Amino acid sequence: MQEEKYTKEEKNTKKNVVFRRSGSVDFLFKRGFTFVEMLVAISVLLLSIVGPLFLASQGLRAARIARDQINANYLAQEAIEYVRFLRDNNALTRKSQWLFDIIPPCDSGCAIDIEEGLQTCSGDRCKVWFQEKTGRYGTPGLMSSSGDWIETKFSRIVTVEETVPDKEAKVTVIISWRDGAITRQYTLAETLLNWQQ
Repeated sequence: MQEEKYTKEEKNTKKNVVFRRSGSVDFLFKRGFTFVEMLVAISVLLLSIVGPLFLASQGLRAARIARDQINANYLAQEAIEYVRFLRDNNALTRKSQWLFDIIPPCDSGCAIDIEEGLQTCSGDRCKVWFQEKTGRYGTPGLMSSSGDWIETKFSRIVTVEETVPDKEAKVTVIISWRDGAITRQYTLAETLLNWQQ
């Protein structure tokens, strides 16, 4: 067995040790990263990637919820405006019957279609549908069964109650929809007056 030869400089160096063997390549051993240092580095890297992705997904979720609330507000406002239109039309044509054809179908809840009118509804009959070519919302039980209507996630129930006979009525619109496993609801109420009195 041959004895290994070291130079004086190699013996004094603790960080780098070069082993020379006759007829072999020099090996250089350096101190590397420990397992704990590797775990810490990977954890920091993961946090720097996952954190912004989580914030972005929460931002998109909040934007989707805001979009749905805006649509619900527009659907509720459309229903109140339609009931107001019927009230005004009745006041001009049937002066004594300002809530004609409004209270009977809408005292327990009704659906509204701006072309077809009011109709009592419950459950799926209160679903709101969208017609892309006209940009209009409606209710399937009130419309012709043409195939160009797209079902939306919203349902709309309108109730009208006369709070002061021949003077005042309260219109309440409830828009509800599913957002994943959560059922969300938007309610808009307005008081209508008999402006002919």
